[in-house]
Amino acid sequence: MSSNESGYVVFEDFEKAVGPKVHSTDCYLYRRWLANPTTTTTWHGSYTTISEAQDVCNELCRGTNFESRNHSCI
Repeated sequence: MSSNESGYVVFEDFEKAVGPKVHSTDCYLYRRWLANPTTTTTWHGSYTTISEAQDVCNELCRGTNFESRNHSCI
């Protein structure tokens, strides 16, 4: 993916404090994590379509009380 093409990633919190969310690869939260990764979170992707990312997010929500959501960057 070239730098002028936006993609999508899915945030997952291993401590389950917040549910999974779809973000743009241009999101400041994702960029900040890339610069300083943590061990309690991960980012799945990147995906070329929001539909692909939402499918992954839905799968991560399965069996939890969380619903698939999009971050405000979308």
